[in-house]
Amino acid sequence: MYVMTVVLFLVPASLIVIAWRSANRYRHKSQVRDWRDHLMIGALILGSCAIPMGLVGNLAWLHLGGNPHGLGTPQGMWIPLRRVFFSAIAISACMAIFGKGGGRVLTLVALAVAFVSDTMVVLLQME
Repeated sequence: MYVMTVVLFLVPASLIVIAWRSANRYRHKSQVRDWRDHLMIGALILGSCAIPMGLVGNLAWLHLGGNPHGLGTPQGMWIPLRRVFFSAIAISACMAIFGKGGGRVLTLVALAVAFVSDTMVVLLQME
């Protein structure tokens, strides 16, 4: 299950790396920087932090038993990491929506895939 979790989170991590490359290409072409460019960079930074946070939170949850119904898993660092993960994804998505430039759509897709990956880990643990 640990390997599957890492593989599931490699997809959004790869997408966020591609989004960084696209944003860097756009920034080199663009002459004028405004607040929307800064929002896009902030969204990429926050998204880049959220994805490993979600991975570590899921690995900690699995290490403690990973009950998908939430009843048998003991307290641990997975609880605050999970809250921060979902908050970071929501804030980063809002920043990417208002951001400008290359990588905006890829950032949104990477965040959506990270959310789906988190959900898939829970669903796969139900079996």
